[in-house]
Amino acid sequence: MNAPRQSKGPLSEINIIPLVDVMLVLLIIFMIAAPMMQQGLPINLPKVTTRPLPSKEDIQVLTVTKNEEIIVNTKRLELKDLKAVFFVLDFNGKPEHLDCHSTDTPMHGRTIEVTFQDGEKIVGRTEGFNPSRLGFFLFPFDLKANNIRIFVVTKNTRQVKFL
Repeated sequence: MNAPRQSKGPLSEINIIPLVDVMLVLLIIFMIAAPMMQQGLPINLPKVTTRPLPSKEDIQVLTVTKNEEIIVNTKRLELKDLKAVFFVLDFNGKPEHLDCHSTDTPMHGRTIEVTFQDGEKIVGRTEGFNPSRLGFFLFPFDLKANNIRIFVVTKNTRQVKFL
């Protein structure tokens, strides 16, 4: 009969049998998964078309000076000649699109109707209308329209009405 071993310190032997079991399971999983990775899965990706970047001739630079002078590229404009500046997606526009004035679209700001001196009306939302300022930004309701936002010159409006 063997005498029980007297412990004079920690037992530092490692049981490697569970480690070998785990390694064999991982090897089997990778052997099964490897052929699937080479074949791949069929995925239908959407087709995307992009427009070319605008050339230097297409880029319009609008400058408003401290004296409320408006300069487009190098041409000075009189404030009376400018009712609004339209920021658009495409200079060709969308002639087949009919504007939708639905308020179902969640947007920020207050709903506003702007009537210009020539009788044209635009409905949208704004965050910063102040009649004493040069102008304000208007965001159209119709997100599918060509207009992204509109800078309205306050002096050339007939009526601004909050809805």
